[in-house]
Amino acid sequence: MAYKTKVKMSKPTRGGKLSIQQKSKLKEHSAHHTAPHMNMMRQKMRAGKSFSKAHEETKMKLGC
Repeated sequence: MAYKTKVKMSKPTRGGKLSIQQKSKLKEHSAHHTAPHMNMMRQKMRAGKSFSKAHEETKMKLGC
């Protein structure tokens, strides 16, 4: 039985910087949300959260 090799996914950086892809996704996202929502999302993503997880948590806290 042959085993498939797993593709190693890169983990988000915890260095506080956002990748180019993250920045572009946040820029598109900002058209639909308030400045406090975007600031909180940036903070969470810099801390290592994914876009969807940061968005989910921000919606729960700010409700916007």
